[in-house]
Amino acid sequence: MLAEEEKLKKIKVKSAEMSSHVVEMFGGAVRAVTSHDLSLGGEVRDRDDMVDELEVELEAMCLTFLALYAPKAWELRYVAAVLRLICDLERVGDHSAIIASSVFRHSYLPLLESLPDFGKMADKAGRMLASAAESFFARDPGKYGELCGEDVEIGRFQSGLNKSLVGLITKEPAGAIDAVSLINDIRRIERVADHAKNIAALAPYVVNGTVARHGGARVKEADPGDW
Repeated sequence: MLAEEEKLKKIKVKSAEMSSHVVEMFGGAVRAVTSHDLSLGGEVRDRDDMVDELEVELEAMCLTFLALYAPKAWELRYVAAVLRLICDLERVGDHSAIIASSVFRHSYLPLLESLPDFGKMADKAGRMLASAAESFFARDPGKYGELCGEDVEIGRFQSGLNKSLVGLITKEPAGAIDAVSLINDIRRIERVADHAKNIAALAPYVVNGTVARHGGARVKEADPGDW
């Protein structure tokens, strides 16, 4: 195996490791909130440091690869995609850690009893994240369009939950602090779904240079004379 192939393999393995950690973190954060599990909340929060370290390590690996080798077009796209991937994964890790940490300040159980859509929204966002990560490593360019449709439903869940929580605040002002915190966590779940879309958009870019998030435009080969 050529040295550059070995380096690319290591980048893929390490980025898959980071992806797995982040998917598990988000799922754990949601379970911590819905069951008010302080132990689980602490575990998720503490894993964020590991995700940050993986991001730094992978960034160094990608930049070293670009500096030492003359990558082919697809290799260049792949490394560029990994650099974008780890940024989205790191942000999902941050959102997950913050959501998990909210259990130390708030108990949402009374609120969640009347908000069944919270669990549905969180579950859908989690499945979107896992599906997006899988599509990247399987180089499946078709997943992005599907996740865009699911993101519309995420938006509907968010609007409905926010409306319900504002109504609960009006009726029970004493519970406003917990309700506002839950609104913030719902916003973070919506952002996780957005990051999932970003990740899914990387697969078509790696496969054939399509920039899916901009309506399917293809990457234009740069003319050195334009630089």
